Amino acid sequence: MRDSSQHRVGGGIDRNNRRVVIARCLLLIVLPVIGWLATFSPWQPFMQFSDKLRHIAAFFVLTGLIWQSWPAVPVYRRLLLMVALGLGLELVQTLTPTREFHLDDLAASAMGAIVFEGLRESYRRIYTLLTSSPSR
Repeated sequence: MRDSSQHRVGGGIDRNNRRVVIARCLLLIVLPVIGWLATFSPWQPFMQFSDKLRHIAAFFVLTGLIWQSWPAVPVYRRLLLMVALGLGLELVQTLTPTREFHLDDLAASAMGAIVFEGLRESYRRIYTLLTSSPSR
């Protein structure tokens, strides 16, 4: 008898494994792009607010890809990883002539990861509530 949690898709790869492979491939593309943008794109002081939104969006996406790539990793480890990545990017910026370390950028990056995890957990709880309640 086949386990109903295994949803096979073309090629014999189950849906969960396919999702992990796709997320990891996307991560291999997105990480260098974000790294390049964080270190080599010119700093634009007149766009401070949109810069924070870019940090939030980038780390929201990165956290989502990390979660899809390694779903068993606990939330606190993902958040620590994202803060470490944000700190690393900010420190690398100190080595470039056009960029500098900004604590508020690090905070915006952490906020992107926290927003993702908050929305993910909220969705999980709502989904569990809706699917586990007895029908009338």
